[in-house]
Amino acid sequence: MSRAFHFALQPLLNHYQGMERSAGIRLSTARRSFNDAMRDADRLHEELKARGDGFARPRSETIDFHLHDAHLEHVHRSILRKRESALTCQAEMDRTQLDLIELAKKRTALEALRARRAKAHAVREQMLEERHIDEANALRHRSVKWT
Repeated sequence: MSRAFHFALQPLLNHYQGMERSAGIRLSTARRSFNDAMRDADRLHEELKARGDGFARPRSETIDFHLHDAHLEHVHRSILRKRESALTCQAEMDRTQLDLIELAKKRTALEALRARRAKAHAVREQMLEERHIDEANALRHRSVKWT
């Protein structure tokens, strides 16, 4: 009759696993936001380069110099905002990666502890079972009379 193994720190291990999953989701979201911001910044930069080529044309071909200049300034500010957003996302990714590493270390340590304790429990249970069998054999042999 062996008892089932019970790891007293299992709730803590479950908590770390949940936090690790949550950090993985945060990292994925931050990475997606970073990629989106960089893609938008690159798209706006290409638009700025394409619109900037209007300066090479004679003035009669351009719509309105001031309107064109204001639009280019707006696109430039948008690029700066997107890049700033990308830097914020990069910082969040870095923080989340550090959190993930720390949580993975804690989870790994607890899993190793659980494995050691499970092994020690199995050895103890085996020894108890062997002792029980030995005691049963000793009782059986004592009750047999030698004639």
